[in-house]
Amino acid sequence: MSPSPPGARSPSAPSCAPPRSPLRAPPAASSAQRPARSAPPWNLAVGQDVFHPGAKTAPPTTVERGLTRFIDRAVATGARNPRALGALLDVMSLSKPAPRLFSPDMLIPLRFGPRGPHLQGPPLTDEERRSTAP
Repeated sequence: MSPSPPGARSPSAPSCAPPRSPLRAPPAASSAQRPARSAPPWNLAVGQDVFHPGAKTAPPTTVERGLTRFIDRAVATGARNPRALGALLDVMSLSKPAPRLFSPDMLIPLRFGPRGPHLQGPPLTDEERRSTAP
């Protein structure tokens, strides 16, 4: 048997490093991170960035422009329709998956237009207004 080089551990010496959990192993870690990299909420958050000069070397693609128009219309519809707003907030708050934006609660108001005009002020009753007056 040849002598071990200085500083080398013997094969029977216990390892000081913590054992690698299956989730921290390279294949598991990359597969767990993959959905987070392509998560629709992240895309909603950074989707407008492609329209800023210098954000990308290439101009926005047709798909990026189409998705941006859809989200802009969804936000405008949500501002006037409580059901559409609920669907939008479900996705933006990560309570529901992105396909919720294609539910009837969103698509029907989106197709037929907003339900009412923008509010000119807070929707308070006379009693509520009196209770908030100084």
